[in-house]
Amino acid sequence: MAGLEEQRRGGPRTQVPQQVRARVIALTRMSPPAESGLSHWSTRTLADHLKRREGVSVSCHYIARIWREENLKPHRSGAFKISKDRSTPPPPSPRRSRHSTSCEPTTARTTPA
Repeated sequence: MAGLEEQRRGGPRTQVPQQVRARVIALTRMSPPAESGLSHWSTRTLADHLKRREGVSVSCHYIARIWREENLKPHRSGAFKISKDRSTPPPPSPRRSRHSTSCEPTTARTTPA
């Protein structure tokens, strides 16, 4: 019992400074550097970028939590544009399938004997 009492208790987690949180938000709203070849940030690439370029070590889970809290979705920031070139055919319109997509089992047809 005496051995258990001598152990040090763990302290509270170290808090990430507000400057780091603000930097994560600012970088998320910007495009990645051109030399990276990325179209948008992912949590892991942003965490890696912060560690390599700015010496700030944060986890990808922390970045994901910030994105959820701020409702940031960098993977959805692209825009869909329709070509104004008249020689380009229009995209196909969505059609409904002739096949049933319901989950109901098909019944076997019986022929009169």
